[in-house]
Amino acid sequence: MNRNKMLNILQTLANGVNPITGEIFDEDSPYQDVLITRALFEAFIELKGKEDKNDKNSPRRKRGVTNDQEIILDTSSQRLLKTLKDWRTAVYLAIDKPAYVVMTNMVLQRIAHYKPTNNEELLAIQGIGPSKLKQYGDEILALVSTHNDKN
Repeated sequence: MNRNKMLNILQTLANGVNPITGEIFDEDSPYQDVLITRALFEAFIELKGKEDKNDKNSPRRKRGVTNDQEIILDTSSQRLLKTLKDWRTAVYLAIDKPAYVVMTNMVLQRIAHYKPTNNEELLAIQGIGPSKLKQYGDEILALVSTHNDKN
């Protein structure tokens, strides 16, 4: 992993900002350490994913939608992202695992941006593999479809 990128992530966290989402950590939160640790972990996963994607010999290199640029969501996509995050919260609470185990924020952002309508399109999104598709594909596609019907 690039040392400068690593230092940038650590500096951003030291300033109380999530390097992935840009959210500011609440200093009074009893969960601040957990939030910072989770943000650091997600940031490292994102960096590792970018390095693997650029390495033509990497076995983890993904097909389909990549994260070469920052995803900018319109108002409709932001509403879908909120719905997807609420869904993820229900899922991770039910299985008693961290949220990022269900799906990272970046994957949810990609889904909200591209709004897949079938398994093939969902599978093309980086971060969705056969296992995630089998576990959550129908639920995600139903949420996207409901959102699309309302908008």
